[in-house]
Amino acid sequence: MTEKHPSDHPTSRLAQAIVVFVCVIPMIATIVFGAVDSWTIGLLSILVSIIALLWLVDAGVSGELRYGTSKLQLPIIALIAIGFVQLLPFGPGDIAELLNAPVVQTLSMDPYAT
Repeated sequence: MTEKHPSDHPTSRLAQAIVVFVCVIPMIATIVFGAVDSWTIGLLSILVSIIALLWLVDAGVSGELRYGTSKLQLPIIALIAIGFVQLLPFGPGDIAELLNAPVVQTLSMDPYAT
């Protein structure tokens, strides 16, 4: 009996649409990030949300949640971890002092953009 490789699964239309979105979104991001309007970030957020929804629908239809276990994803996980570390609060722990301070004391210079 031969073992099935994950690439032997037939790809659905939803999986093909996800691949198209993953390829098209960086091109769109390159074009629209020349503008500094908030609609560009909103557009990219909507497109990424569509990818997540398509992935969930594909998982529901196929009955399995498929994802890659490639070691190439480790740098992305490391960047996410760095972002979380940058948002950790530091400084005095006095609650009254924190309530009076308008600035959030984190490692990041702009925690809301992090």
